[in-house]
Amino acid sequence: MKYRRFSVCCAAAVLIGGMNLSRAASADTEPDAGTVTDPVLSDTLCDDTSEAELLTEDVEDIEEAPDCDFVSLFPAAATTAVSVYNPELHNTWLDTAVYDTCTYYNGGSVGSAVLLNGTMYVVGKGKATAALKDVADFTHVYAQNEKGVYTHGDLVLKKDGTLLANGKEQKQCGITSLEYGCGSTDNHELYAFIPYTDMFINTFVTDSFSRFLPDQEIPQLYYSMGDGVVAFHVNYSDTGAIRATRSSVGIVAPRIVAGDLFVDNLDVLYRLDTEPDIKLNWITNYVKSLECIGEKNGCKLFRYTLTNNRTGEVVSNVKAEDPSVILRKELSAGSGKTVSCVITRNRQLSGTCSGKQFTVTNVETVLHADTVSGKVCLYFLRTDGSIWMYNFDTKACTELASGSGSGVKGDVNGDGKFNTDDLKLMQNWVGSENSTIANWKCGDLNKDNSLDSTDLALMKRDLMH
Repeated sequence: MKYRRFSVCCAAAVLIGGMNLSRAASADTEPDAGTVTDPVLSDTLCDDTSEAELLTEDVEDIEEAPDCDFVSLFPAAATTAVSVYNPELHNTWLDTAVYDTCTYYNGGSVGSAVLLNGTMYVVGKGKATAALKDVADFTHVYAQNEKGVYTHGDLVLKKDGTLLANGKEQKQCGITSLEYGCGSTDNHELYAFIPYTDMFINTFVTDSFSRFLPDQEIPQLYYSMGDGVVAFHVNYSDTGAIRATRSSVGIVAPRIVAGDLFVDNLDVLYRLDTEPDIKLNWITNYVKSLECIGEKNGCKLFRYTLTNNRTGEVVSNVKAEDPSVILRKELSAGSGKTVSCVITRNRQLSGTCSGKQFTVTNVETVLHADTVSGKVCLYFLRTDGSIWMYNFDTKACTELASGSGSGVKGDVNGDGKFNTDDLKLMQNWVGSENSTIANWKCGDLNKDNSLDSTDLALMKRDLMH
């Protein structure tokens, strides 16, 4: 699966329309070094406000981060508490990243690759290496070949349009984006890649591709330009010919999407089941709105409102989530070892392996885990674009590559610097509907996919230091 930038999941999304930036402050469940508690902000900022006044205003509401000198080898954590490691960040901010499984460029072993500003870093075996430059996109393929054997493959799209599959140049069909082992073009064409002997063959699927279904583990579902949600499958026939089959699942032009729940343009509510087979289940008609209200039996519970204002409830197949957690993963490190990972909304990662726990701040995502010389290692990407490894046996936390964020942290006006000009613009944004943010992602300091007073308070804290 390919992951793009920092919104890991969302509870509900409207299919039509762009992104609306929330102006309401988000609330973390447990403030710590890197979070703030209910900052009190004025609605406007006068032009004659001095920099000293600007920086000190409301700073008493900001919980200060403790000073911490970082060393590559950490002492063992106390038995009664887990130490929180807080290595210093670079002055870069991770705006866009692509990360996926990688095998070919990792010497045949399963590892990870991270694409940052055109450079693809291969991560695994205790190191991170800048393997390819001028890369536009990449994805990983894991599919059956003509003999029915599952085969790994790394697909790379260079900025000049060259397409590589396990290092070999492929016939180009105008592909401009890679995802889920597939390629799409600007003309809405979708191609699937399927292994054959020592090569990969790109097979045409459709010319009405819009995008893949969000929050689905099965990549054979996508939005069509005219047919709503469509399922497709590519394989070899009994005669050895490649065939691509596609069929509509019955959801046409959905106007509300909430996990596996859909409301179509006729106000009909469906649940799309994908196990053991893809099946569309009708729930009810005349649905006006849909909202998540909690959980039931470990899954998300939704309330729907009908056009006559009556309400009802429906349980989805999407597992309920802790609101304080944005990512939870179980990673196999080989040799029977497993690493349990949790990233909370304040971007703190906790990893546990065989009773040993590791906690570090400012983490974007976990990449994978493996075993190096018999020692379990966890690889992760931080919010500045740097790539790190933690060794559970030696307790060493090491930066493998500085990487590169695609912006300067806090630079919301896009001039390449972070100063009080950015702070003024941010305060005007929070207090007014009229301000324009040139580079909003660099201002989303708590990375909750919104700009609000919490980010403003964090900007003040960072400028003071």
